[in-house]
Amino acid sequence: MEPLYYHLVDLPSIPDSFMQDLLSRAYHEQRQDTSQNHLRPEYRSRMISNIDSDKLLPSTRSQRFKTSDDFAHWIRQNIVTDYTECSISVTEHALGSIHGAHTDWTRHWLLIYPFVTGGAKCQTTWYQQHGQSVQRPDLGCYVTDYSEIQVLDHVIMQERSWYALDTRVLHGVENIQHDRITVQIGLWHLDDVMTKLIF
Repeated sequence: MEPLYYHLVDLPSIPDSFMQDLLSRAYHEQRQDTSQNHLRPEYRSRMISNIDSDKLLPSTRSQRFKTSDDFAHWIRQNIVTDYTECSISVTEHALGSIHGAHTDWTRHWLLIYPFVTGGAKCQTTWYQQHGQSVQRPDLGCYVTDYSEIQVLDHVIMQERSWYALDTRVLHGVENIQHDRITVQIGLWHLDDVMTKLIF
């Protein structure tokens, strides 16, 4: 059986009543990014090489912002009771059309719910770095030279669906055509949703 780097998850849709507040938090002028990666200047200014041509391409990044207490309560009541974070995330197209290969700092798994996918061809891709294990023991690592990695799998996610992504495996987002807006729930394990995995 082929390893699975992501799963579609049968969980309740986020009610429309939360939509306006989540989007306003994503674009609020006084929003504060809670993502630990963005404290590192070398991560913020990454340039990606050898992906499509000899050109260096800037890597965009996923900025995460705190949700309301009411929304966090709804997540605990309807989705999972234990998580590392609950955020609304924006991956800005203006910063780049690719979010470079990386593993996450604050989670092993990510429950993600796209409000806006980033475009019809926008895809999340998993990679393996030559000479390294598929699941990396080092949280928060990244690769900028794509000649060092090979593609393992990819998925084009659908709006308003829940997915579980293995973030211990190098992963990134390619073909970002406009801003990508998602709800993100960080997990150390899938115990709470194991019976809800569709594939």
